[in-house]
Amino acid sequence: MQALLSTSWWLGAALAGLAFSFIVPLAKSRIDRWRGGSGSAADWHDDVTAIRASSVRQALQAGRIGHHYGRSAFFMVVSTLIFFCSGYLSLKGFNLGLLFGPFGLVLALFAVQEFRYGKVSYEQLKAAGEK
Repeated sequence: MQALLSTSWWLGAALAGLAFSFIVPLAKSRIDRWRGGSGSAADWHDDVTAIRASSVRQALQAGRIGHHYGRSAFFMVVSTLIFFCSGYLSLKGFNLGLLFGPFGLVLALFAVQEFRYGKVSYEQLKAAGEK
């Protein structure tokens, strides 16, 4: 129980979670490639073709990129705030601080996921601009 009260344990858990969230998609893509893919290349090409064909779709895609990056920044700021507040509460002797740490970690994982969605949307818009 004392280990849960230390800041280093929470920092280690957060870093392990972030590392895990980066490693799993890489492993999944390699496994999918090894098994023969999942047909997502055709969906990707269809989306790029639709974006290339319509200026309205291009504007919507640009808005989608901003939306995902904005949500990512928001989730990361809030998770950092929750992380530091939970550490402060733990140092002051409030055990409720331990309940907020995992919530902050989950929000950080949401931030990483939203950033990935934004990156995928950007790559689609970039591919639609190339001929």
